Amino acid sequence: MAAFIAMLEGLNFLTGRDIYLRISTFWIKIFSIAFGMGVSPVAMAQDGLKARIEEIMPKLKRRKGE
Repeated sequence: MAAFIAMLEGLNFLTGRDIYLRISTFWIKIFSIAFGMGVSPVAMAQDGLKARIEEIMPKLKRRKGE
């Protein structure tokens, strides 16, 4: 997808035709939405994992010290 957008930007630069810029702007919006939807669950999962690790670590440290 990124290569396609780069190609459109390059065509706009080389030819000066506005249609390539409009098409690339459209696909950049679609790409941004798809990227945001794909990344946000990963970030949320990492936050949940971090909270779980912080919850478990004191218990593990107590066991090790006993």
